[in-house]
Amino acid sequence: MKDLVSIVIPVSNSENTIRRCLKSVAQQKYKNTEILIILNESFDKSERYIREYLYKFNNFKLFKISKRNVSRARNFGIRKSKGKYIFFLDSDDLIFESTINDLVNYNRKKNFNLLISAHRQTTGSKRKKYDGLKKNCKFNKKNLIDYYKYFLKYPDIYTAFVHCWSRIYNRKILLKYNIAFNENLNNLEDVNFNLKFINHTKKIGYLNQVTYLHSTEKIHLRSSFDIKSNIIKMIKVTKLNLKKFFLKIDKKNLNKYSSLLNHYLIWNAISYVIRISNNFSSIIKNLLILKKIVYDVDIQNNLKHYIQFAQYDRIIYYGLKSKSLLFLLICCYMKYFKLSTK
Repeated sequence: MKDLVSIVIPVSNSENTIRRCLKSVAQQKYKNTEILIILNESFDKSERYIREYLYKFNNFKLFKISKRNVSRARNFGIRKSKGKYIFFLDSDDLIFESTINDLVNYNRKKNFNLLISAHRQTTGSKRKKYDGLKKNCKFNKKNLIDYYKYFLKYPDIYTAFVHCWSRIYNRKILLKYNIAFNENLNNLEDVNFNLKFINHTKKIGYLNQVTYLHSTEKIHLRSSFDIKSNIIKMIKVTKLNLKKFFLKIDKKNLNKYSSLLNHYLIWNAISYVIRISNNFSSIIKNLLILKKIVYDVDIQNNLKHYIQFAQYDRIIYYGLKSKSLLFLLICCYMKYFKLSTK
């Protein structure tokens, strides 16, 4: 008997993408699956399209929850799941016919509690996304420490532990240690979830095969671009959890990671200011958040640790360094015009 895989799909106002997402799930070669669709305060035609699949397939299940929160939806899916493995899928993304089959078959030989695979974007560049890795591997203490060191320095390149999709999690580990997404975070929730998980297992592997198609179409409309007023707290919570991870796995050398952790703090602050600068109305809407960021003491004290690699982020860096909201706004508008002309 093949192991049951629970595919958890949070859905909120996804009428333009949910059909193609569910079609990719329905076409899976691996048949022993349960599809848990969590409808999360959706006001468009998403439910109508979902019900088309409920009528056709017995393994498709629909649940409705209140309050739009992707972490809450995923946690609900974990609680309702019955599979040996859990696979998270976003409602605007796609998987290949062989995705679940390839992951389960590979893991049958390796017996990982967390098996991560490569992904590719559905828009823009069609190149393979390696997550900083170019071959199959098993993570051990040394290469896990090394990988997270690279992640702190290059967070947008070493992304294997940034997402919760394109991988299978052993459900028993999730339940045994009560591992769940932080529902108070609407950004960086996947990073923190993965940190919790890897703190409770040494069986972590990487499959150098693209099994997941991640959509970047209209990415600025996603909830992750809806920056909340507590964004600074979210970044600091993530930095603290990363510090705890290094404290547990490499306590003797904790001081070596201090500068990198502070760099990561600033990188995220700059990253979210860039997201805010994505369009003119967003800059106006998030004026108070920009004010909090530019005047935050920790951010100002740690700007010296930031490692600049390219021109694209320097505008925002100097805006933060000025300690002036007015100058930061000018930098945001400059960034907006640069983004809008690409």
